[in-house]
Amino acid sequence: MSYECKYCNKKLSTQSSLTLHQQTTIACLSIQESMNIITVNTRVTCDYCKQSFTKNNLSKHMKVCKFRPNNDLTHKDNEISRLKDELIKKDNEISRLKDEFTHQLQLETSILKVKLEIYKEMAENNRDTLDKLSARAMHTVEEIAKLPIEVNNNTIDWDISENSNYEEDEEYTCCD
Repeated sequence: MSYECKYCNKKLSTQSSLTLHQQTTIACLSIQESMNIITVNTRVTCDYCKQSFTKNNLSKHMKVCKFRPNNDLTHKDNEISRLKDELIKKDNEISRLKDEFTHQLQLETSILKVKLEIYKEMAENNRDTLDKLSARAMHTVEEIAKLPIEVNNNTIDWDISENSNYEEDEEYTCCD
């Protein structure tokens, strides 16, 4: 079955096609205007290219109108927004890395402080051991100085015998 437009006599295959044709086709709408069936107010004009459209079609046309100055600006605004979002993401990544670095630095500083305390304690222990060894050496030197000396042919003979006053202590080992 065929449907015919009563204004421009165009044949269409469905009722919905006929209705759409009568509401959107410029030629058919012009005929309807001349017959005073529709008013001029149902048609709108593009502010940029001055073409006439139905309200429905004008919104579609505005997306592609070559004379619309906002097309480039909208694209640039979108690009600026995208770049701002990317910049925010980068700033967040930098902040995260700074926090991670700061935390790592704090950990390493803590480890170094503990090591320093251990080294100080070891140095103190070594100082105590050195003081003990030094005192023992001084005692030994004093004991040796008390021993009788015999001089024979320009040599000194230290009398370190079982009968002397010098007593050998047990073997001394470091870091007891």
